[in-house]
Amino acid sequence: MFKQKNQQALLVLYEINILEADFTLASRVLKSIHPSILKQAEMQILMFYQQAVQKANIDVHSQQSKDGLNILTDTLFEIYKNYPPLCGSATSYYMGTGDDIVRAYEVAKRCVEEWPNAEIYCNLGLICINPQINRVKEAITYLTKGLDICSDGDVEYGLKSNLLTAFIKDKNWPEAIKLGEELVRDKPSNLNYHNYAELLKSTGQYDGAIEWCKKALFLVEDDCTLLTLADIYKRNAKYQDAIDTYLLCLSSQENNNNCLTFIDENGDDMYSVASNTSIDSIKLEAFKGLIHASVQLKSYDKAKAYMVLGKELLGEQDEWEIWESVIPTLDNFSQAYDEAKAIIEETTNQAKTQTNYFKQWAASLMQLQGNSQYINLNESDNWAEFEAQMDLILEEMKKVIVNHSALYSSIEAQIISQYPHLDSDSKEFLITANILYDIHKNSFIDFAPIIVEYSKVVEKRLRILLEGRIPSNKKMLGEIIGEIDSHSIVPYNAYLGDLRSVNQLRRNSAHTGRLAKTDADNMRNILFTNGLLNRL
Repeated sequence: MFKQKNQQALLVLYEINILEADFTLASRVLKSIHPSILKQAEMQILMFYQQAVQKANIDVHSQQSKDGLNILTDTLFEIYKNYPPLCGSATSYYMGTGDDIVRAYEVAKRCVEEWPNAEIYCNLGLICINPQINRVKEAITYLTKGLDICSDGDVEYGLKSNLLTAFIKDKNWPEAIKLGEELVRDKPSNLNYHNYAELLKSTGQYDGAIEWCKKALFLVEDDCTLLTLADIYKRNAKYQDAIDTYLLCLSSQENNNNCLTFIDENGDDMYSVASNTSIDSIKLEAFKGLIHASVQLKSYDKAKAYMVLGKELLGEQDEWEIWESVIPTLDNFSQAYDEAKAIIEETTNQAKTQTNYFKQWAASLMQLQGNSQYINLNESDNWAEFEAQMDLILEEMKKVIVNHSALYSSIEAQIISQYPHLDSDSKEFLITANILYDIHKNSFIDFAPIIVEYSKVVEKRLRILLEGRIPSNKKMLGEIIGEIDSHSIVPYNAYLGDLRSVNQLRRNSAHTGRLAKTDADNMRNILFTNGLLNRL
């Protein structure tokens, strides 16, 4: 006879082992529990296993942890066979940390055969799209079945996103376009924007594909979208842009520890399965792209250097032999090798300053800019309303400043030292703009809010300096510039060229994706290099 109290103690020990990530010991404990107790506690046991899988898929995991989860998963299948809840959790494990897409396919397929449900159909469709499985027609069937029985909005979104990818791979352009337009309209997200960019790329609409890639990267800077964008640049013979973006792709992977974690629009933790399970294939594509673009630029020493670096990182690949036959024989490429290695390291270090989570403010910005096309943004009517909403977005951006207190103190001291004549509000606008620029200067974002913050420094200074010289109701920058011009107000009429450039950059903030880092640099040149701030 077994003692119930002892068996309950073993269950508690199992849970402790799971919490401490000692999965091998947890497996041994399970084998010591009586079958009747295992049956009674199956939901409790599997719930802790599910939590272990979710944590392992999000956190950085060791080989020891992975080996332990493999043993635990096998033990659970010995006990519970093809019990659907176990199959569901095991599918997530093999798609993520377990890194066994074939096993994930087998387990998920058994699961839906015994327990048809939308969530597993969603995963199974994604699995079938994977190049190792490559059963696209089968993916479409599973995803369609999932949509037929789905009653959960988030799962429906996942099913449709995966179905779009399946349609693209199947070259079913009419269905892909219809579904893609629906998803980017109704469910803005990094995934949907990326998939829509892939669709446009596949149909040769490269300008549109670049625009949607950048929208996806405004939200989350992920390796998959960076790879897509680099490939588009390469196809358009923009080889230096391609090289820069392939390097960012590699740096994104290094900084995210093989697993991209971010916050989605609903506030839930998410992770990139593609980054986790396909990282080596993505790295290989990035190195191939670097080699190809370098060859096109006739930088054969750089091409050779990237090939050797790729071989060192990824080992022998058939592609290296192909490139060996293409790249001219070089006696010495050590300098190019050192430079290429240094560039990769520098790009990786720059990317460390970027935040790898869903940028809610970026989603709000795109929505605001999208709505701005329906309103008249003349200085006299709706601009103040637009800028008030932009200020709310700036408040969201400013929340990250608390994590950069040292940078804030440094920039604050610099502004106080160099521009002591500025009033307190203008100083605060300038400090905010400078720190946000510094944080995001290596990032794929729309710099519109940062440029608006810079323009507010100019607008605020002119209001103070021209008080009593222009009508009190002329408060917007464009209106103030108009008064300076029409009444030849000195000395400010001598600065009209720079003032108009500042105002035009500000007004361009109303257009989606219009303002890039180069525009922010232009604004900073006007303020700092040309000396406009010193004259205000």
